[in-house]
Amino acid sequence: MEPSEASKEHSPAGASNRPWPRWKILAVVGAVLVALGIGLGVGLGVGLTHRGGHGDSDQDNTDSGSSAGDDPNGLQNGPNRTSTWQPSVNATWQIVLESAIKLDDGTASPDVAIWDLDLFDNNATTFKALQRDGKKVICYFSAGSYEDFRPDKGRFKESDLGKPLDGWPGERWLNLSSTNVRSIMKDRIRLAWSKGCDAIDPDNVDGYQNDNGLKLTAQDSINYLQFLHGEASSYRMAIGLKNAGGIIPKVIDFINFSVNEQCAEYSECETFAPFVKAGKPVFHIEYPKGAPNIDTARAADLCSRQGIGAGSEGFSTVLKKMDLDGFVQYCNGKKYDTALAPSSSKTSNIPPRLGPSSTSAATMGREEQVEEREVLESIFPEEITDISETEFRIKVVLDIPDEETPEDEEPPSFLLSVRYPDEYPDVAPHLDIIASPNAPSHLHFSVGEDRDQLLADLADTIQENLGMAMIFTLYSTLKEAAEQLVQDRKAAEAKVHEEAALAAEREENKKFHGTPVTPETFLKWREGFLREMEEQRVREEEERLAELKKAKIKEPVKLTGRQLWEKGLVGKLDEEEEEEGALADGVEQLKVEAA
Repeated sequence: MEPSEASKEHSPAGASNRPWPRWKILAVVGAVLVALGIGLGVGLGVGLTHRGGHGDSDQDNTDSGSSAGDDPNGLQNGPNRTSTWQPSVNATWQIVLESAIKLDDGTASPDVAIWDLDLFDNNATTFKALQRDGKKVICYFSAGSYEDFRPDKGRFKESDLGKPLDGWPGERWLNLSSTNVRSIMKDRIRLAWSKGCDAIDPDNVDGYQNDNGLKLTAQDSINYLQFLHGEASSYRMAIGLKNAGGIIPKVIDFINFSVNEQCAEYSECETFAPFVKAGKPVFHIEYPKGAPNIDTARAADLCSRQGIGAGSEGFSTVLKKMDLDGFVQYCNGKKYDTALAPSSSKTSNIPPRLGPSSTSAATMGREEQVEEREVLESIFPEEITDISETEFRIKVVLDIPDEETPEDEEPPSFLLSVRYPDEYPDVAPHLDIIASPNAPSHLHFSVGEDRDQLLADLADTIQENLGMAMIFTLYSTLKEAAEQLVQDRKAAEAKVHEEAALAAEREENKKFHGTPVTPETFLKWREGFLREMEEQRVREEEERLAELKKAKIKEPVKLTGRQLWEKGLVGKLDEEEEEEGALADGVEQLKVEAA
């Protein structure tokens, strides 16, 4: 047995508090299971954690290996636990998903505390043997995808299934709210309990970040994890979260641990640091190129708790091959190869999930593929990621003129997925466009909405370049098309805003502008004006005459002499006038005297 300190070297450096980017969709775990021809579940399983519920933090809980009956598959009875296991930070571990492991004399190498193994491939006898040796067992299964090689595949209904998982033949996204899907997962969790698993590692719960065809949302994943946690807790099993960094704040209270892939590769480890701060481990995997012959400097970078690994302090780090076979290297440089059992019966009718077909590519074609891949590596040293010998992904970052990106955000980006067919470059490569891990949403670009159009735009370029290496040309064409798409949408939006502003300005100006004058409108106005003036003149004349008439009525009438004689008033008026004059003179005299 190998020394137990092998995986204790994962001493992390300080954790950073920078905002965590949205977690990547489908970490590049694409295992080419060529030798065995088996399809594993999508990616690797994430160890799930659980703070509350039924559990405590006793890592040494000895109930793990309780009776599972005499059935080697453990299908009758499960352990009678009184508490839920909570793994500790910095715990040592190994993960093997390519095949069932083979125990030598009841022990496994390396001597680590925790094993993450496939639920279906391994039997209860293996799990019990590990637990008798003081180990804990995490059981992996895909909870968010249908796999066409699992024994319960016939239970899924067509209505449960969404679009295929990119890069994983035979798998489709699941409707997380389906009663039927949840019933199947309840039985899988019970199977895990009956086999004696200490925890479950449900994979592919981040369908909302992918083109799933089911309109899944982040809340759907949160609700689904709550359901899975409830079922696992009923059997006193821990549960973990694979990747899905975007929903960590919503689930960390009931998740027991995290399984993360390539956070150092993508400088994203700070997203998962909250687990360590909460006293829960992060089981961290990196897939360095060249494994098992890993460059020493590259291994040091991936294991560093600074630089690209900032935020990974306390993480349990392992360096693995992408097929997740028995090879593992720890950050102290020690390497181990866990023995694998012979291929299980499930592989007999199952094609490889990824990688080259059973028939090798033509020699010349393969040489051209290798040569092109080396050139691309020199052009895109940071942007390219291998999935297998014939498949890789290139990150395409869009350069949008006159657009300022906040310091804490990345510009819009996506992944160009490329898979070489045997006959490439004489036939077209298999291409797809995938959302970048943790890429922020962009107002004018969406992989889900723009994928089909962008791929269609490459058709002419592909035809023009058949027979020659074309990936760089396709990359450049795709990048330019995506940038133009964003520019066109921004221009259209700006035009709409401009037209709206002009319309508002025109409405405002109407308040200050009269009716436009034309000869017709002027003549009409003049006619009305003259009519109004004439009406006013007539009205004023009538008023004047009326006033004169009133004044004439009030004017005293002076009698003629004849009229005075006839009325007998001759002399009387003169006397009255004389009296009035004398009286006035008297008044004046009095005024003078008084003065």
